[in-house]
Amino acid sequence: MSGAPKPSPLHRSTEHESAVQHVTGRAMYTDDLAGPTGTLHAVPVVSPHAHARIVGRHKAKALALPGVVAVLFADSIPGHGDIGPIVQDEPLLARDAVFCVGHPVAVVLGETLEAARAGAAAVQVDYEPLPARLTIDAAIEAGTFHGKPHVIQRGDRDAAWARAAHTVEGEVRSPAQDHFYLE
Repeated sequence: MSGAPKPSPLHRSTEHESAVQHVTGRAMYTDDLAGPTGTLHAVPVVSPHAHARIVGRHKAKALALPGVVAVLFADSIPGHGDIGPIVQDEPLLARDAVFCVGHPVAVVLGETLEAARAGAAAVQVDYEPLPARLTIDAAIEAGTFHGKPHVIQRGDRDAAWARAAHTVEGEVRSPAQDHFYLE
């Protein structure tokens, strides 16, 4: 038994348990696994516009393709159809307008991934482009921000400010987004 201290793991690089698999392409993801027999594949149809009104939806060409089972638009979803991490106020599929490039407008279901992709490419959506507000300041100035503020508050804010020995004022901007896991 030695009296030497154990080396500390602090300030030392450690390898993540799946790092080698990820960087060499050997990692297994859900998409790499075979699905149960009869599993349908889904491919979204997304908006190419930052802001536009949807004026037409056409699915006949997609449905005529072999292997395409269904084309779903917002009105295909029964009930509420909205999603969100805290407040469910974001349409799963755009209803009347799109608000970003990549906004999902439809989902094509196919017997194979290739059929679903071909079907998604065949769906036609007609848009009327609208002005896009690309900054928070522009959205506030135009009054185009949406949603109710989500306020978390506890205690007497004004009294806390009055008791503070020091305060710092300024503006912070963060491009924060909901996290999306690979798996």
